[in-house]
Amino acid sequence: KLIDKTLFAVSKEEARFVLGGIYFEPLREESKLRAVASDGHRLVYYDVEVTEPEKLPEQGFIVPRKACKQMVDIVKNKVSVSFGFISNHAVLKAGTFTYFTRVIEGNFPDYRSILPSEKPKAILDIPKSLFVDALKRVSLMSTHSQYKPVVITKEGDWIYFITPESELGKAKIRLDEGVWGGEEMGITFNAVYLLEGLQAMSGNSAWVKFKLFDTNRPAVLTSSEDENFTYLVMPMVL
Repeated sequence: KLIDKTLFAVSKEEARFVLGGIYFEPLREESKLRAVASDGHRLVYYDVEVTEPEKLPEQGFIVPRKACKQMVDIVKNKVSVSFGFISNHAVLKAGTFTYFTRVIEGNFPDYRSILPSEKPKAILDIPKSLFVDALKRVSLMSTHSQYKPVVITKEGDWIYFITPESELGKAKIRLDEGVWGGEEMGITFNAVYLLEGLQAMSGNSAWVKFKLFDTNRPAVLTSSEDENFTYLVMPMVL
């Protein structure tokens, strides 16, 4: 789960090498191990509880993206595995099989410095399935394969998902469900980034909470059925 929930946000740009893997951070006081990933435009972290926190490593470490994919294949159908860190290597033991990989040298950015501490200007509570469906529908009007801007806004009594004008035209979807609390505002996001975060969440019947702060501040996405999952995504500037 640590890998499955976060791998999608790992940077694919070689120049940003410390973001080219998942950062595993021991949280001894909370008896948890946290996985963090970011590509500079979005950030996700996921926590799992551990039964013996005293055995957690004393420091965090970054496992490369490719190695994380290999680890997922190794642990499939395994009831229990051992995972640790020693001498600049992450170590995974599953049955009689032991896997070593060098970690990425360098310090993972201080992600806590970008976590919003202020009260959001608006909060959208919406069924996850409706959120996913609306994003998929409006993004069909975008001609760019990677950047699919969508404006999430409240106008009067209604919540809308709107795409900017493109060669294909313009889409505007009015949501029949969802609760908007706070200021009326409109912020543009990359629909692809939002969809990838939503699809990594557990629970298709879940309601998600989307906290909006400003056009230059990351929004925060959480789920009622996946409390250990937190996703931050920066707005787009068109």
